[in-house]
Amino acid sequence: MSEVERSYAMKTQEIILRSFTMKLYTIGYTKKSAQEFFETLKKNGVKRILDVRESNSNLFAGFTMKQNIGYFLKEICNIDYQELKILAPTKDIRLKFHDSGYKEWETFKNGYNELLKTRDLKNQIDKNLLEDAALLCFEPTADHCHRRLAAEHLKEIYPDLEIVHL
Repeated sequence: MSEVERSYAMKTQEIILRSFTMKLYTIGYTKKSAQEFFETLKKNGVKRILDVRESNSNLFAGFTMKQNIGYFLKEICNIDYQELKILAPTKDIRLKFHDSGYKEWETFKNGYNELLKTRDLKNQIDKNLLEDAALLCFEPTADHCHRRLAAEHLKEIYPDLEIVHL
């Protein structure tokens, strides 16, 4: 096989593999204006928000309060909204992390990952639900947020997921 043919074959294989990849986004709303939040979702082609917060109805959630977010998403972006509490940490795990002043990340991470293993996600979450969906949580970045851990766990189940943190 010539160098040109090899290069063409590699590019063709890359295109084929990319066509089988599903994007799963994650997004936090803290430190984002409503305009920035909704424009980011639209710009990236998000089709569905999967709310993975254990607590999503308090006033601190602002424009992402459970009572409002579905309406805003549909009207502003034509994006569907669904709660996916199976990916939320338990209140106990979350409060221990908060009570530590957010210093016990490894403890939180290990506890949350163990929790996910008990929830049989492969049989609980239809893979198609994840396509062009975004996991929504509070933290401004995914670094120390359970949405990143949830996305990584889902990628272990569905290796063709491409995780994109917005």
